[in-house]
Amino acid sequence: MTGYARALEVFDQRLPELQACLKPDDLVLATADHGCDPTYPGHDHTREHVPVLVSGPRCCPVELGERQGFADMGQTLAAYFGLNPLNNGTSFLKQITLESPL
Repeated sequence: MTGYARALEVFDQRLPELQACLKPDDLVLATADHGCDPTYPGHDHTREHVPVLVSGPRCCPVELGERQGFADMGQTLAAYFGLNPLNNGTSFLKQITLESPL
């Protein structure tokens, strides 16, 4: 548990460095690849929810609530880059941006 907590602290400390490098049209989505309880032995998925952090000069603070799945992030990125909608997921781009992307 100590290593997990330390990794989160390091991420929190370094995130401002990343944000300082962002260009006006940049968008960062950071998440975990699966939800594992750090107190559970082994590496099995324990069906915990995973965070999604969104950052960028055109982003506004918003609570996205509970999403249906990772496909929402893919759909959001597709919309951001002006690509055709994907088969799955719901974009949250309009919720997170202050103005139109690219």
